Amino acid sequence: MQTTFGLSQREAFGLSSIGIVFLNIGCVIAGVVVDRIGAWKGVALYSVLLPVSTVLLYATLVFGGHDIAELALVYAIAGLLSGIVGAVPSVMISLFSTDILVSDISFSYNVTYAIWASVSPLALIFATQYTPWACAAFSLLAGLLGCLAAACHGRKQYFGAWLQLPAQGEHRRA
Repeated sequence: MQTTFGLSQREAFGLSSIGIVFLNIGCVIAGVVVDRIGAWKGVALYSVLLPVSTVLLYATLVFGGHDIAELALVYAIAGLLSGIVGAVPSVMISLFSTDILVSDISFSYNVTYAIWASVSPLALIFATQYTPWACAAFSLLAGLLGCLAAACHGRKQYFGAWLQLPAQGEHRRA
């Protein structure tokens, strides 16, 4: 943010600190939301809201000048909506049967996290050299993938037997 948007080190650190605090609050809120409406509906909701808040943040950085109060507000909103990361474990639990939960979830989560946590920042730093919208585009892509995952996996949870085709020779009762 310092190089691309001309923020001072103090401003960038302050905004990052606000984002971290609101991320923590957002994790608790996302957990409550997921408990109330379900994991997949929560993923779908946050998969729409998080990219919108990220685009708003970058629009403020690109077009809004550098009013630090305005930046702090949109950074806090983006941090709050990033709390969906707290729902990832409950979503993953719903994907696996109980006999493979611990080993497979641990392995798949840690491998995926290690790859994305090492590659994504480097790719975004590289892409930001060409467009200040790189992080917003990445967030939109992640939101699209979240919506697709919610549509594919969530429908099984919420519509269950309604989506299953009857076995051959069997008729569905209305």
